[in-house]
Amino acid sequence: MVLKNYQQQAIASLERFLTLLETMPLKVAYQKLLEEQEYKSTAYQETISGVPQVCFKVPTGGGKTYMAAASLKPIYKKFPSRIIVWIVPSDTILTQTYQNLNDANHPYREKITRDFNGNVRIYTKEQLLAGENFSPIEVDNQISILVLSYDSFRKMKKDSYKVFQENSHFENFSAQINEEDRLDEAAENSLINTIRSYKPIVIVDESHHATTNLSVEMLQNFNPSFILELTATPKQTSNVICYVPARQLKDEGMIKIPLIVYNQHARGDVMRQAISYRNALEKLGADEKVRPIVLFQAESKGKENRDTFDKIRERLITNFHIPAEEIAIKTATINELKGVDLMSEDCQIRYIITINALKEGWDCPFAYILASLANRNSAVDVEQIIGRIMRRPYTKTFSKPQLNLSYVFTASDDFRKTLEVVANGLNSAGFSEEDYRAVEELEELVVVPDEVKESPAKPAEKIIADDTQIDDVDEEVVAKVTANILTTAANEDKKYINATAPKVEVKEKSVENPMNEFPMQKEFQDTEEILLPQFYLRGEKILLFGENDDVKISKEVLCKDTSLVNDDTKIDFEELHKEIAAYDFYGKQSDNLTYKYLYGENVKAFMEHFDSLPTAGQIRQCVGVLTKIINNHKDFPATKIIREYVTRVVETFDRDRIRDAVQNREFYARRIEAKIESLLEEHAAESFARQVDAKKIFAKPTYKLPSTITPLKFTRNMSKSLYTAEPNDMNQLEYKIISRVSALDNVRWWHRNRAKKEFFINGFINHYPDFLIMMDSGVLLIVEVKGDDRDNSDSKRKLKLGKLWESKADSDKYSYFMVFDKNPFEGALDFNDFLTRIKYL
Repeated sequence: MVLKNYQQQAIASLERFLTLLETMPLKVAYQKLLEEQEYKSTAYQETISGVPQVCFKVPTGGGKTYMAAASLKPIYKKFPSRIIVWIVPSDTILTQTYQNLNDANHPYREKITRDFNGNVRIYTKEQLLAGENFSPIEVDNQISILVLSYDSFRKMKKDSYKVFQENSHFENFSAQINEEDRLDEAAENSLINTIRSYKPIVIVDESHHATTNLSVEMLQNFNPSFILELTATPKQTSNVICYVPARQLKDEGMIKIPLIVYNQHARGDVMRQAISYRNALEKLGADEKVRPIVLFQAESKGKENRDTFDKIRERLITNFHIPAEEIAIKTATINELKGVDLMSEDCQIRYIITINALKEGWDCPFAYILASLANRNSAVDVEQIIGRIMRRPYTKTFSKPQLNLSYVFTASDDFRKTLEVVANGLNSAGFSEEDYRAVEELEELVVVPDEVKESPAKPAEKIIADDTQIDDVDEEVVAKVTANILTTAANEDKKYINATAPKVEVKEKSVENPMNEFPMQKEFQDTEEILLPQFYLRGEKILLFGENDDVKISKEVLCKDTSLVNDDTKIDFEELHKEIAAYDFYGKQSDNLTYKYLYGENVKAFMEHFDSLPTAGQIRQCVGVLTKIINNHKDFPATKIIREYVTRVVETFDRDRIRDAVQNREFYARRIEAKIESLLEEHAAESFARQVDAKKIFAKPTYKLPSTITPLKFTRNMSKSLYTAEPNDMNQLEYKIISRVSALDNVRWWHRNRAKKEFFINGFINHYPDFLIMMDSGVLLIVEVKGDDRDNSDSKRKLKLGKLWESKADSDKYSYFMVFDKNPFEGALDFNDFLTRIKYL
């Protein structure tokens, strides 16, 4: 087995770091290495004082274990310890690692054997505690690799006690243990003190699991001379010296990406289509000896769960006529893969049924399709086993592009949530959002049996969703779907290669951003030069040679001459909520008017005082408390205007109503505030219309999109996003629309516009559209999405303003669309019409 190019680069980075350590301090050496490799400068994070600790960041499937095996010799030259501790996070990975390192014919062991002239022995914790071939003489004459689990050496873990206890098998090591190297809380003749005495090299597999205080203490207890971390997702405390992008793994034939996520309409369709597509892949790969495997992810056993592993096997055999020898079950309690070589040409297995038993420590490059049979109404949980289908057979690139990809089949009501789960799984495996593609099944490709179509007593949708055992299926439709996926896969492979082609640029680390601050994608940074038009009121010239004093349109500008003196005061105050609160400047240094609720004696005392006032005094008191609350609204006119309007309202109250308004001031103030809001909108709309008719309102390009955004919730799951992450506050319809839009070839980028924070069309209302979409033609689409249940009065105002903005801004450069799902009013579009329209922009 020969090191891939990126693996050789990683080893070269490690060797260079070790060379730098010979002439400069640890932290300086790390900074120097980053500078030489043109990585973004990052301070060295010291976990154990004076101990070099560096990390390889390699996605799942990148051969981290082989890279570690190849790293032992160069590390040993600088830090010649006869003991190497190879520590892993779970028993499953421990068993696999030990077997591979102990197998003389395995590439990992072959590499180590060559590098150390065959003088190597592999140990488990149990062998060490039993003293099996482990003595000072043997250690001095060989390289001893101890394959251990985190929990075995984390204190406070039950299984760790033995390694700290007295053990007669280690008495012969006591002579070489220096007093300063001893761990006080462990017995002198213990396994941990024996290991410490050799200042071992430590390999930390899946190091992102080793960041707790107990894990750090575990590493310190080993008294290491050098630590090498292996992970797909390093934490901020990791000192990464090698970053391997997914593209390099694909180029080297290591992994199957992009991953195609395909949503079906029912669980029965998932099984049927997974089987059909697997057969198609095997036919494509016949000449190259590829036997694709489907991983069926079953539900846990339960009263209402039909898709348990035993029932899936039954249906595969009975309904789909799959030979029993082609099916195997691997769960926590059943392991029909034990002793099976899945890579053997004699192996017949083509379907493996699991739940989550394959989430780690199991790698079969023939696994191509993950078919999740979770309940449609449940979140599809494929995150833990997504990496099981990523490795490519024979680490080669196949002539048929569909054999270079991997696939997930689901039947989810919430496809968006499924994609988020898939993306999380990819992220935890070291990949990014660009490494998968989402495909919703087209309506015309739904598999519907003829008897279902013709039965009025059984609606087709219901039968499809529930009946997974129907066998009378239109095979032509199934074949059509399979052909569609084959075509899609080939196209997406080509798009991925083009989209991820290497670029000449400074490399930067991929680290978590604690502030959720996301810049524009590098390829779209020219967008920062765009200025979006907003409405301005044309000013009059000041002096003879003065300039126009243009004013940006706002409700305040449009209502600057509004007095409310002639507006009605009809307000509904029924269905009162008996709550009392008081606004004031609470806190010694506070300049903000805030409120608190009044209870008990506070309310009683205040109302006794209020009841003693004459009617005029009660009116003034009532007007005062209500005005104080309402004036907290920054968009409202001056206090005098508000007070005069509130006075007119309160003067219509009888004595009981006045008393009630004081007791429930918050409620009354909000009702009056809402009334004023609606009156101001009417005045603003009238003023806006007058100014438009007078040709005084025009669109002026002034708004610049922010270079970075900081959404509280975000998603990296969709292609062509303007920023490296987008706000994740979309409803189902919005998500559906932008999913389809981002898949169009003529779309350059899209952005989820944040209400109250980013671009708005300013007029008689402030209209924050949902999306900005830039087409390849240079036309910018402003899109507002409306559910069919939305109030049409508000939507019609927005549509009117949006279309006016389009005409004033330049309709050749900008287009405004309001999109409903199925029932638009005049001037708006439905979902399908919108997609059809923009395909030609």
